[in-house]
Amino acid sequence: VTTTFFTSANQGYEPFVLPYMASVLINNPDAVVEICLERPLAFEVANADALALLREWFGPKVTVRRGAFQGLAPNSVRFLETPSQLTEYTYIGDIDILVLEHLTPKHLAQMKKTGLPFSNIIRPTTPPRLSGRHFTESSAHYPLPTLEGVDIRKVGDENLLYLQVEAKGIGLPDPEVMWRPAHGMHFSHNRPVKRPGTTDWGIALPLAMAYAQFRDEPRWRELIPMFDRRYLHLLLVLETAIEAHFPEIDLFAGRPPEYSLRSLIAG
Repeated sequence: VTTTFFTSANQGYEPFVLPYMASVLINNPDAVVEICLERPLAFEVANADALALLREWFGPKVTVRRGAFQGLAPNSVRFLETPSQLTEYTYIGDIDILVLEHLTPKHLAQMKKTGLPFSNIIRPTTPPRLSGRHFTESSAHYPLPTLEGVDIRKVGDENLLYLQVEAKGIGLPDPEVMWRPAHGMHFSHNRPVKRPGTTDWGIALPLAMAYAQFRDEPRWRELIPMFDRRYLHLLLVLETAIEAHFPEIDLFAGRPPEYSLRSLIAG
């Protein structure tokens, strides 16, 4: 294991937790996943069958635990907690991404290009921000620095990350560098599904093809009936968008008769 995928989810984003863990671990054999929740015990009880399957397949690579959410913006929690499973690298990501790629080698190659101990970009904004998807050498990022004079309750999550990296004194990216792949479909509630020229779900042809292959992975297929119905609705929207925008991808070819998102949602 070389990379800890670390993120957080408040109660509203709990439907993304199981798919995130499954997609990460199926596509990243060198990874462990740790997610901070507001109510981990309740989540464990409500999702006992799915978590049992994940732990049967991946053992101790699956961790959900309590995070300190009180008084904080939910998106900031992932930057204020430290993983209990620290490996050589940490990827602090977004819970609402369906991960479809093996990403560690890609970020190591980018770090070799930039000479920095992390992979991220600076957004062209004021105040300065790094993006919310941060791949880093764990020893460069942790322990987290103390930010003197900063009220973490009033600082945006990406500005908070910028201030942390700045305080560590490990360098910052060239503002001209824009390499920041999502490595999957970004199911944000705040993004349109597909709209050219805007920030959307990232349904480009290569990722649509990756999804078409991933959706029939046996472990993923076994977990799908256990997902929250709200997430199944999102998958149905995703598949409809792929079929509309990329008719050359046949999502129905080879589909088992028992596989139907509509049936699962209705059931």
